[in-house]
Amino acid sequence: MRNNQLLPFERNRYYTGKMLTSVDFEAEQTYMNNKRRFLNNMMFGSGVVCGLNVVSLDDLSLLIESGVAIDGSGREIVVESSVVKKLSAIEDFDKLSSDEAYLCIRYKEEPVHAVYSLNQTAGEQAYEFNRMHEGYELFLKDASDEFGALQLDDEFYRSTKVYENDDVLVELSLPAENCAGIYSRIRLSFTGKGDKNVPVAFQGILQMPVFTTSDGNHEMEINIPELKLNPEQVIYKDFWIKAENNSIDSTELILKETQITIFGEQKRVTVKGTIDVSILKEGPESLAARNAGKLSLEMRNATGQGNDVTLAKIKLVKTDMAYIIDQVIEADVKKYITIPQNENLTREYTSNFAKEQQSAPMDYQNESGKVVRYEHVGDTRAPQIASGIVEIPLGDDNAKGTTHFSGEVLHGLGKGNVYVDVGFEVYDSNSVVPGDNRSTIYGAANIFRDKDNALPNVDVAVKVLNDKGSFIVGATLLENVDQLILSFRWTAIKFPTEDDFGLEQEIENISIAATTPTVVLGFKDNYFFDVEFTGIEKSGVTYELTEPNSGEITSEGVYTAPNKEGVYEIRISLTDIPVVCTYAYAIVKKDVNEKQE
Repeated sequence: MRNNQLLPFERNRYYTGKMLTSVDFEAEQTYMNNKRRFLNNMMFGSGVVCGLNVVSLDDLSLLIESGVAIDGSGREIVVESSVVKKLSAIEDFDKLSSDEAYLCIRYKEEPVHAVYSLNQTAGEQAYEFNRMHEGYELFLKDASDEFGALQLDDEFYRSTKVYENDDVLVELSLPAENCAGIYSRIRLSFTGKGDKNVPVAFQGILQMPVFTTSDGNHEMEINIPELKLNPEQVIYKDFWIKAENNSIDSTELILKETQITIFGEQKRVTVKGTIDVSILKEGPESLAARNAGKLSLEMRNATGQGNDVTLAKIKLVKTDMAYIIDQVIEADVKKYITIPQNENLTREYTSNFAKEQQSAPMDYQNESGKVVRYEHVGDTRAPQIASGIVEIPLGDDNAKGTTHFSGEVLHGLGKGNVYVDVGFEVYDSNSVVPGDNRSTIYGAANIFRDKDNALPNVDVAVKVLNDKGSFIVGATLLENVDQLILSFRWTAIKFPTEDDFGLEQEIENISIAATTPTVVLGFKDNYFFDVEFTGIEKSGVTYELTEPNSGEITSEGVYTAPNKEGVYEIRISLTDIPVVCTYAYAIVKKDVNEKQE
């Protein structure tokens, strides 16, 4: 018996005098089962929870270890103990036609424990089954059969069609939202459309104003040697680019100088328009979770993977007498469900890998033994901030007029000019909102003294040791105090210096130039003007058109030609040193694209 319909929810309503029949009790069970299965499906999806490893015992037999899975309807599939199965004894073995098969498991329930029925009506059998046994069923699926795959929401990606004819479709895609300072994947896909094998090669240049390659370039050459594309086959070629960590929150990518070679014939391809994407100050995990959570209930149900859970791919060798097991593959075939119980172990395993070399944050310890951790993220030219607690021991010498000092405290912002201030942390005992009772008083704390917060009457000063990256706090008691320790909240701020902006360098030794100072474009064509720097590190630049009605240019440097022939000038200057500038020129002609075709 299979029941995949979980919605809508409808439960029993009990009242005095209600007559209960088997229908009511079945409705009660159905409600509880469907509610649990609905939550299983929403929270975990389908896949293997634990175990269910598949091992080849010999050429003809498989061992399936005990374990738990959840199917697409949220039903629990439990294999209580390991089982050994002959390959030929597994359901649908006789339907295999290729040398690869998938071993799958699905939920199966059946009535058991026949008992005598006391309430018989005409035509009914004398016995009824007293229980429903929830079990499972193993079966084989030929690799040539199509599998329904979960498709991510189209809004997660931005795609453009690069080329299409009767034999092949070429598309370029990347995430619609990207993380600043993090690598994103660009995917070029080749899909075979005809009924014959297609040899295809591809070349092109991708311009990326706010992305860079691993070498720091804003242009990426794509060169894919000849591929053998079978009918209905899809081949992916992936490339990684890094979003710059700056103030730009959106950008465009342009595919230029594209050539595709099919059956030895080379063709120039013009990709009109740009690929528009966003740059967010958000981590990949948060971004992915937010986009995955946007799927509606109807979309999740429509793109589900069904009720079959795949355990392994089995490579077979067909002989005259039987199929022989050649290899059992679980990697990239079996889908595991992430559960809280495994999070710590998963995190420990994951910590062994990183896309880039990681630098560990530093720990600092002050005199009072409190450890403060600092992690600085973002543009080094922005103000850096650190905070912590510093304590000044008074001991028995807490009389009016005495002066006391803290130990030397590292603020973690490095050497140089750093501003440090200290204040009293005050807790309001009258606050009724948890987490809303703490405040910090900087400056003349006496202004805020009242009966509820007996602040000590002291003068406080901070000595910043610029060349050591630390500071000392001193306090003079203006009256006798009863405390043994003075505790302060300190905040340190380091502002960028002129050297951070490179302004101390001699301007005459600094120059910039457009990588391609002159380009020829057609009407409404796009082009990204990249910049080379001399005598200064790569920094922000400003683009502007010197004449009105000469097209459009974005802050990232993507120029869009007007619908008018002519030569148009673009001024490019350093944002922080505008006197350092260069010029680029766009020659716009009407028939450029027609000649390329």
